[in-house]
Amino acid sequence: MKTTYIKLDRKLLENKYFKYPGKAQQLRVWIYLLMHAAYTPKDDEDIKRYGYDHLEPGQVIRSKETIGRDLRLKNHQVKAALDALKKDNMITTKSSNKNTLITIVNWAVYQGKEKQNDQQNDHQNDQRRATKMTTKMTTNKEYKEIPYGYTKNKRNTPGPPSPSAGVPDGSDGYGAPPPGWDQECEEQFLKDKPYNPRQTRLEWWQFWKE
Repeated sequence: MKTTYIKLDRKLLENKYFKYPGKAQQLRVWIYLLMHAAYTPKDDEDIKRYGYDHLEPGQVIRSKETIGRDLRLKNHQVKAALDALKKDNMITTKSSNKNTLITIVNWAVYQGKEKQNDQQNDHQNDQRRATKMTTKMTTNKEYKEIPYGYTKNKRNTPGPPSPSAGVPDGSDGYGAPPPGWDQECEEQFLKDKPYNPRQTRLEWWQFWKE
């Protein structure tokens, strides 16, 4: 079974529905609606069978009886919880004879838009990191092709870094550094270490050199 999830803002800790035991029913109904609301637009046959053309993200079709049965609440308790959520502008409802269309206010802020921004930021960070590593590896390759004691451009380009400048001897358990390893390599290796704790310096070097 595929695992799915919803996001809960930490601001919920300060919400009266969370803080006060007497509001537990409203909190249960609120989380129930979040879990059952459409995450993407829906227009399948089940939706049309209920008398609607489609559902927008953040909408769910439920009767009070269904919510009560799922949460083991009485109808008047479900009605009171929905009324409280509407009063606090957390949901809007549109009722028919058989069911109720419930729309979660600010759904895109809580569940959709923020996640999309997070994914975009992660993608941009990955691109910047890849560009930085490509530039560094190209520079190291150029240094390896130049004999020690010479520089590519005597006026502007320094010679290859000293092997002892900020480079460990491998006694820390991560293995000795390969030829061409400099302080910048060491700093980036330590930053990447939490993602692959068992990786040695040589394995890290070979991965980025490919």
